[in-house]
Amino acid sequence: MNITKSKWLKNFIIRYNNIEKSRRFFIKVGFVWTAVVLFLFVPNTLIDVYVSENGNLVNATITEMPNCCDCKYMYASFEINNKEFIKRVWRSFCSDYKSGENIPFYYLEYFPNNAIFKIHKGDELKSQFISSILFLLFGVFIIIYFFKINDTL
Repeated sequence: MNITKSKWLKNFIIRYNNIEKSRRFFIKVGFVWTAVVLFLFVPNTLIDVYVSENGNLVNATITEMPNCCDCKYMYASFEINNKEFIKRVWRSFCSDYKSGENIPFYYLEYFPNNAIFKIHKGDELKSQFISSILFLLFGVFIIIYFFKINDTL
């Protein structure tokens, strides 16, 4: 099925009654999408992958447990070398660990807020990186597609 012949795209363009206006809209959306992914998601993922592959394995002390162990977003406080940081934790964290226990992290002095849990190294970080790249490619696809779309819709 040719996407330029699809009904939803024709209806959208007819609704705006100007093909050039809708093309410019989608091109702007593509640029905004690409910029957001490029500047927000990709750098954080690259830093996490770098820390997990080049970081030192250290034991961090749990200084404060999450306030709510059944909440959607739970954060715990950790301490490495007398530096405290907060990290998001998973649901079973409260039952697996207690305050004062040590937990292994990959850690670099250059990125103190990007310590990576040892159990999260590997596939999870690579899948985050791949999904960030796919989001980026989607934005680039939108830009390219609407630059090349014909005015004969």
